[in-house]
Amino acid sequence: LQDPNAPEITTGQDGLAVFNQLPAKTGGRHSVYAFSETWTPQPYQKAADMIVSLPVRDKNGNDLTNIHLYPKDSVVTKHLDAISGGAIAAKDLHDVAVGDVLTYNIQFQIPHDIGSMADNQSGVFKYNQFEVLDYMTKAGLTFKELTAVTVDGQNILNDLTGKIALMTSNDAAWQTAHGNYPFGFKLDFLGGSDANAVRNLLTKYAGKRVTVGYTGIVNEKMVPDQKIGNTAVVSFDPDTKITVNGPEIQTGGMKFFKYETGSDDKSLAGAKFIIQRQTGNATEYAVLEGVTGMTGAYAPSKITWTTTKADATELTTNAGKPFNLSIQGMLPGTYTLIETDAPDGYEITDPTTDFEIVAGTWGEKIVRITNTPVRTLLPMTGGMGLLAFLLIGIVLMSGGYYVKKQTGKKA
Repeated sequence: LQDPNAPEITTGQDGLAVFNQLPAKTGGRHSVYAFSETWTPQPYQKAADMIVSLPVRDKNGNDLTNIHLYPKDSVVTKHLDAISGGAIAAKDLHDVAVGDVLTYNIQFQIPHDIGSMADNQSGVFKYNQFEVLDYMTKAGLTFKELTAVTVDGQNILNDLTGKIALMTSNDAAWQTAHGNYPFGFKLDFLGGSDANAVRNLLTKYAGKRVTVGYTGIVNEKMVPDQKIGNTAVVSFDPDTKITVNGPEIQTGGMKFFKYETGSDDKSLAGAKFIIQRQTGNATEYAVLEGVTGMTGAYAPSKITWTTTKADATELTTNAGKPFNLSIQGMLPGTYTLIETDAPDGYEITDPTTDFEIVAGTWGEKIVRITNTPVRTLLPMTGGMGLLAFLLIGIVLMSGGYYVKKQTGKKA
């Protein structure tokens, strides 16, 4: 039984907690001590209880008076494993493009006593809450699916399906429960239709590390240069919540201003462009999805690349200021904007404009591109005035020729 008067010791900077002058015997019998970890710093889980039955002897049979115990805390971790199927190195910030599929995992340890009773008389289990909550506080990711619950090398997701409770940011109920988080999911192991079956399954893996894997898709709501963090909270009971932060993600973009040569602030609507990039020896062109009806500001739901120029998505400027064309959801890198059609009354000055997307420049950099007005021989203003001017000129020239010819005749 737990002694309510048992001393509580906090570890020092050296990680040691020392219990002194513990009686070797209690009531004439050898003492038995249980050492329980009551609190751990984030993001660590508490170690399993350690039981010591006295006496403890060395290899020569001598009683030990100084006994060293080594409880091992387990750390809760969260990682971004892959972007669109490609493995990535671990770092604090990752660049992503709209449409990318991000593969995350959360790792923690199943409590050693997951199947234990709170006490034998009440029939109440020690753990009636076992949840994983994962969320982002900024928009930019759409939950795709829970991919795996792996423990001891086995994916037990199929065994859990239909027995656990899963709520995601795609569900209407999420807005009521977690409306402040535009992305996330909550996996409740013991809150589903068959908590006992789940508890029995997890008891088989008590003390093992479990990995919860899931995927999300970068969507059109991600603002360029806005770093988005991801937080996981693992709860084993109402009083134990372990919080861990995953790496941040960000996307990029570029703004352009199409204007008239000689009129720096005259915004030109109706110019058309495509985007080109060089990948090794291949020239590729951007195909934007989800941009029907957009003009000027393009926030696609996905960007793919094709080697067929005719399949490229054409972007059109609007009349906005200080920029009239923008594209977001792109990776950092060097690209070329190719003008395919000038606005009415203008001609293309230079069809290609190279630009580079660099993190941190979305709010301050605007690439300026000029168009020259189409040249005409004479101004077309004045209606019939031009025609009258031409007729008078012809008459005068004819009269001059006639006078000269008459003057040249001999008498």
